[in-house]
Amino acid sequence: MARKIIYFLLAVILASGSVWYFNSAKKTPGDLASISLSKKISRPEKVAELPKNNQVCIKESCFEVELALTDQQRAIGLMNRERLDINKGMLFIFDSSNKYGFWMKNTLIPLDIVWIDKDQKVAFISKNTQPCQNNAACPAITSDKEALYVLEINAGLVEQNNIQINDQVKLYTGN
Repeated sequence: MARKIIYFLLAVILASGSVWYFNSAKKTPGDLASISLSKKISRPEKVAELPKNNQVCIKESCFEVELALTDQQRAIGLMNRERLDINKGMLFIFDSSNKYGFWMKNTLIPLDIVWIDKDQKVAFISKNTQPCQNNAACPAITSDKEALYVLEINAGLVEQNNIQINDQVKLYTGN
């Protein structure tokens, strides 16, 4: 019981400290837009609020993404997932630009795959990429242009959001 009281008091103190800091800084919602983000790669011009961590924005559409940074994370990707929430995805970040191949082995849901070059422009798109069938050959889908990033999102979102080759991409990674 004493532990619960201590946790409650700590929560109250922390919450009041945050409110005090916000009020003492006399920031307005407009001022918040000027706060710089750590590890910001670039910033959308039309953002109503500060972007969430790990977000990819193309045109007016933003996707909250998981990051695949290591070889192991990139190898697993979105395998064995039965669903992917709308406006969610995975961003594969590579150490250097190359013509990276992707395949749909053990992937259970169709995806749109978007290759993004070093200048953060859409370089190549594979729309409505279907999962490989159990015993069928599973071909790699490879961009004809070099990319530094690859975005996987739910199938149909590229078309729904009118995402096209050469569209500017804004990438945000969190703390």
